[in-house]
Amino acid sequence: MMDAVRLAIIGGMLWAAGAAALVFGVLPPGDALAIGERAWPILLFVVAMTVVAELAAAAGLFGVCAAWLARLSRGHGWLLWGLGVNAGPLITPWASLATLLWHQRLVADGVHIAWSRFALLGAVAAPLTIAAAVVPLAWR
Repeated sequence: MMDAVRLAIIGGMLWAAGAAALVFGVLPPGDALAIGERAWPILLFVVAMTVVAELAAAAGLFGVCAAWLARLSRGHGWLLWGLGVNAGPLITPWASLATLLWHQRLVADGVHIAWSRFALLGAVAAPLTIAAAVVPLAWR
């Protein structure tokens, strides 16, 4: 895992590269502002999710969930791994390249599904899918 100093150096180099692109005219200022307007909400979301994940990890939430699911699986942890890999993209469309590609194909074929609707439907389907897959593991 990278330490804070290394991350700060990389971040500084990226800022310097961006500034150089502006100074030498590689990136017009209007384009830079447009990129900033699009990227700002995403960066804010990433920071917020990082804080939430760190707080959950510090509280031991991930360990508790993993231990509970490991007990439920009765030694079949590899099945839980497969379940998480396949059910996770139901809620987080960006977690799977296949999901992103399928959405692109749907749009190309004239079927429009908003990402918010996709995530909402996934939030309903994922717990049902996970429950349907984990409960039989508990009975093995």
